[in-house]
Amino acid sequence: MPPVRRRIFVTIMATIMSMIMSGIITAFNLGIDDAFLMNWLYAWLFAWPLAILSAFIAQPIAQRYSGSIAQRVFGADALGEPRHPPIDR
Repeated sequence: MPPVRRRIFVTIMATIMSMIMSGIITAFNLGIDDAFLMNWLYAWLFAWPLAILSAFIAQPIAQRYSGSIAQRVFGADALGEPRHPPIDR
């Protein structure tokens, strides 16, 4: 994946995950009432930059480990190589 695309992907993923997590935790801790949206927004604005920073730090580590695990479990297939040669029709 090209570096620019990877940065965009990590940012979008961190944004979505921080929205979901902060919403669930806000609802769990404070309940859903008239102030829920403001409380959620406040929690998300605090969590969002931390989530992006954490995602950029964790992404290369997770990619390295997941590639290693996939290669050990599934062999060369995990690296995108075909298991069998393609059949010409």
